[in-house]
Amino acid sequence: MAKKIRFPLKMKNGAEVRTLDELKENFDLESVLGYFTDGKLKTWLADRYYDEKAEAVSSLSKDMPDLTAKLCEILEVEYQGDNDDTDIEYIQRRNEKYKILSAFTDNKSILNNIDIVAMDQDELYDILDESPEKVYLYGEKFEIPFGRKNICYVGLNNPLVIIDKNKYANDFEEARITFSNVIFEEGALKIRYPDPIGEFEIENGVLKKGVPNSEGVCIIPYGVTSIGNSAFWGCKELIIVTLPDSITSIENGAFYGCVSLKAIDIPKHVTSIGRNAFGNCESINSIVIPEGVTSIEEYTFWSCKNLSSVIIPESVKSIGDCAFHECENITYIKIPDNVKSIGDSAFSKCSGLINIDMPKNLKTIGANAFSRCVSLKSMIIPDGVEAIEPFTFEDCNSLTSITIPDSVKRIETRGNFGNAESLTNVIIANHFSQTELRDVFGYTPWGKARHLGKL
Repeated sequence: MAKKIRFPLKMKNGAEVRTLDELKENFDLESVLGYFTDGKLKTWLADRYYDEKAEAVSSLSKDMPDLTAKLCEILEVEYQGDNDDTDIEYIQRRNEKYKILSAFTDNKSILNNIDIVAMDQDELYDILDESPEKVYLYGEKFEIPFGRKNICYVGLNNPLVIIDKNKYANDFEEARITFSNVIFEEGALKIRYPDPIGEFEIENGVLKKGVPNSEGVCIIPYGVTSIGNSAFWGCKELIIVTLPDSITSIENGAFYGCVSLKAIDIPKHVTSIGRNAFGNCESINSIVIPEGVTSIEEYTFWSCKNLSSVIIPESVKSIGDCAFHECENITYIKIPDNVKSIGDSAFSKCSGLINIDMPKNLKTIGANAFSRCVSLKSMIIPDGVEAIEPFTFEDCNSLTSITIPDSVKRIETRGNFGNAESLTNVIIANHFSQTELRDVFGYTPWGKARHLGKL
């Protein structure tokens, strides 16, 4: 004979009650009424041989005006009549909704938040009255009011969503109204974007060549997904360019030599920027690299002489050779902690660079990486770097202090601290001999050598 499975009743406080005493201790009227309407309360009592109570519960009707008082009497709990605002019809509807949804999904985050699941338009309005941050949509069609802001709508069965077509996608973004797993009417969530300006050769979403108008302005059409290789190479006439949000990549040499280009906003969906993409764009003064870009390639911003502000996102893991070579106007730069490699000459000839925050997870620094950074005052090399390559700090004649961690086992002698005339404070591991230190710092004037610890 199969063993009978006796299910517990779960109360609002999370308790799973298995005896009448536990039910009394954790009693809440709304949960009990729910179990009454779906018949589970009677079964629960009968399974535990509370036969009289099970029979008494079975004799009750949801239409009885004193139903809640009768239930409390049967279950031997005090009836709080003054605080009884339970709605038996609402509880019944809630149970019916739970049955429907539990047949559709076993996702606990949905089933445990059934009060924010809208099954029809009227229920959606009722839920919105409570100012939720998220609403689940399970039904055929819903009209979404723009007046309710800061809400995420999540479709459960890919319902059709109707929105105000006079609004643009960025209107909803600004109102923090977002959607997922829904279907929109045709023409909904259109992009507000100005008419294109300039001449373009476009192939399969890739801009092969762009030419600005007579005033140096170029507005690239929405739908372009990539600025192709050398698309604006050497375009000295380009002064202002607007890139649409549809762009996801900027290829090699895309804007190389655009010496009159004053500013550029790189769209947030861009995940790759190619080699030399902005090389020799000497008029650009600020760059914000989008989150999602994982590497700054070789020569990407080299010789951007007017560039003074650079924001590198946490997604970047490497900085390539000569990436910021000859960016003379940068005074401070923060390299995010995820960067593990800095390439050869990556920041060489950044003559205005005074301070730099190095990444904690850095492993390699290339040759000449900071050579001729004549304004750089101090450097702390992160623990984890194993070698300092040739000429890394050559001609850093304002460098006064440097910390070299125990992880560094090799320091190339060729020009590493050549002309570092101000260097007076070096913190370095004990595993270097005096001979090795003299070889490394040999170009430092001997009059200051006594300040270098072992020298």
